[in-house]
Amino acid sequence: KALRKKGFQSEGLLVSGKGQDNWIYADVFEMDLPYLKKGLSAQITANFLQGKKLPGEVISVDQVISPGTRTAKVRIQLLESDESLRPESYVNITIFAPLGEHLSVPLEAIMDTGREAFVFVKKGKSEFEPRKVIIILDTDKDAAITGGIMPGEEIVLDGNFMLDSESRLKSVIKGD
Repeated sequence: KALRKKGFQSEGLLVSGKGQDNWIYADVFEMDLPYLKKGLSAQITANFLQGKKLPGEVISVDQVISPGTRTAKVRIQLLESDESLRPESYVNITIFAPLGEHLSVPLEAIMDTGREAFVFVKKGKSEFEPRKVIIILDTDKDAAITGGIMPGEEIVLDGNFMLDSESRLKSVIKGD
């Protein structure tokens, strides 16, 4: 529709230039796709941009998942062109997707058994209680969780393995 209205095809896929539509295709993991939709703001960075951040907008999200990479293509239109962008360049894309409000904890606070995830909550001076939580989503440092703990409760950040080992040992001794 946009091409019909415009009357000509942009060369923005081939060559960056002023006054042209410049697009970037980003590979996005399948697990992140539910949060993405047309119209979201994006930011493009790359080492060769020397700290410059280029604004963009999500134009489309492919429905087809690549079986090899488990990703789909997201097309982003640059709102400002930059002549240092070249075809097949690698760039970093940040897409600003509203995820709502969630309780979050540092990743190191979570004891993940592979089947379930736990957070140890301080119950007394030297008492701790494991609480089962569900990880909604995570970043490289934090995880949004549900269940198990309430805002304001004190949790263990370091030593989870020791607490987990001690609780398993106690249950074996008791015969649980």
